[in-house]
Amino acid sequence: MQHTSEQQHTKFQRSVFAAVKHLPIAWQQQPQMEQPSVGRDGVTPDGALLLEVFGKTAAGVLVAVEADGPTHFREPDGGLKGPTKYRNRALAVRGYRLISVSYRDWAKLQGDEQRQQQHLLRLFKEAGVV
Repeated sequence: MQHTSEQQHTKFQRSVFAAVKHLPIAWQQQPQMEQPSVGRDGVTPDGALLLEVFGKTAAGVLVAVEADGPTHFREPDGGLKGPTKYRNRALAVRGYRLISVSYRDWAKLQGDEQRQQQHLLRLFKEAGVV
């Protein structure tokens, strides 16, 4: 049974994707959301990793945006779990600049689109994308 993109992605992921699309960034390849039921969209060229949101800036910078929900963090200290650390390193080795959006930080923005975009822009700057 194939699911639609709407069913496959969480509200959090869709919200992050929507905010990324509205950032004032020049894109060579517009941000896209992975579509596992459609084929290879959203998979790194070597097929090793599935990306949630990805694109390429006009300057040629590969960007991966990950909406990191609670399963990515240890309790009680909130540190990243091993598989998430691996993903982050693996993306860096493949030339991607990773933008990791924590569900905790996103929830604090309370759906305010302007604050969401400001938060993402800060993360993009910290990652050296803009």
